[in-house]
Amino acid sequence: MTTPLRGSRRLAQSYATVGLETSVRSASPVKLISMLFDAARSSVTKARFHLEAGQVGERGAAISKALDIILQGLKASVDESQGEVARSLILSYDLMAHHLLLANVQANAEHLNTVLAMLDDLSSAWNAATGQLQA
Repeated sequence: MTTPLRGSRRLAQSYATVGLETSVRSASPVKLISMLFDAARSSVTKARFHLEAGQVGERGAAISKALDIILQGLKASVDESQGEVARSLILSYDLMAHHLLLANVQANAEHLNTVLAMLDDLSSAWNAATGQLQA
């Protein structure tokens, strides 16, 4: 049986999902990359929270989500044939994945902090290069 509160949560989640899907569909490729950076940072931040709270399953889920965003989103969007900067970006994303895996296996927040710093640096560089203002 669904309680009114549980139904409200589902409704709110559905609304948020529709809003996100609409944002993604209407976003330019440049904005999509910014959204991926934001989502990756959010997932890593959640992983750090769950690590500190001793919530192993939730930590693993948040790290898995961050890995997917970084490897299947950010890294996959890089065209390696575009030169040294593109190859360096790919290596940076691989390094982030390595740190995320170590953070999960070792339950070590420093690896998560490293990934957050890398994401912040790359996101800032992306926003500066594309003329986007950080909200």
